[in-house]
Amino acid sequence: MAFIVVMPIPFGNVLPALALMLIGLGLVFRDGVAIVLGLALAGLAICVTAGVMLMAWAWGSDWLLGWLLV
Repeated sequence: MAFIVVMPIPFGNVLPALALMLIGLGLVFRDGVAIVLGLALAGLAICVTAGVMLMAWAWGSDWLLGWLLV
């Protein structure tokens, strides 16, 4: 999660930061619901970040191949 937070994706660190905040608050206040919500949000953040990276890979590779082959 820390790696995702420091990646230079615009607005890409909001979901992982919220997940880490919920997990931290859940640990401090010994609240299992907050920890489970934080872990679920962490899973969602990983999926969203992976989707953004795959879209960037697909669109960027088309552009790069078009630029190199022309």
